[in-house]
Amino acid sequence: MLSSPKHASAHDTLRERIRSAQTITPDLLSDVLDASCVRLPCLNRSGIVAERIARLRQSSAWGDLCLMLINVELPGWTLRRLVYDDGEWHCALSYQPNLPV
Repeated sequence: MLSSPKHASAHDTLRERIRSAQTITPDLLSDVLDASCVRLPCLNRSGIVAERIARLRQSSAWGDLCLMLINVELPGWTLRRLVYDDGEWHCALSYQPNLPV
C-alpha cells in the first residue's frame, strides 16, 4: 500500500514541506502525525495520549512531543544519542541501548 504512486507522492510532498519549513506549525505537525503514526489512532481512543499531545503542542514542546511519539510508536526503542552539531539536531535510536557508540 505504501508503495503506490499516490502514497509515494503524498510522502514526497510531506517530506519537501518538512525540509523547507522554517518552523514547526500545528498544520505541519498534524500532517506528519497523520502520515506516520499508525498506532496513534488506536491509543487516542482512551484520550490520555491525545491529551498529552495537545498539551505538548500547546506549549510548543516539539522535542518532548517527538520523544513521546517515539515511545508510543516504537515500543522497546530508546533514545541513544541526541546531538546538536553545526546548526542541526541529530538523533540516534536503538533497540539495543547497551551497544557501544
